[in-house]
Amino acid sequence: MQKLIVMYTQCTLDAAKSAGKNLQHGGYAEADWRQNANRGFFARHSVWSQEKDQQATQSDVGLNYYPYEDIVFKADIQMQNADAGNADGFNLGFGYQF
Repeated sequence: MQKLIVMYTQCTLDAAKSAGKNLQHGGYAEADWRQNANRGFFARHSVWSQEKDQQATQSDVGLNYYPYEDIVFKADIQMQNADAGNADGFNLGFGYQF
């Protein structure tokens, strides 16, 4: 199974205008490929801005393991640019669908 998800949003916050944070926007694109019933791979690229003249980005690449139909274990690496905080890292996660 393969899927592609794309989302974008933008909002204006009049109360944050004096701080230069009144226009906030961002989005992401994620591609997911399930190799078989137990394994899958994904890649996600996110872009957002909370302040004028900043463009934060983060890219994630990871693996999914499905031991049962409604349970997933996830592992991914993340890479961020300077506007996002340069918080590169490794993440582990668990999901349950009910």
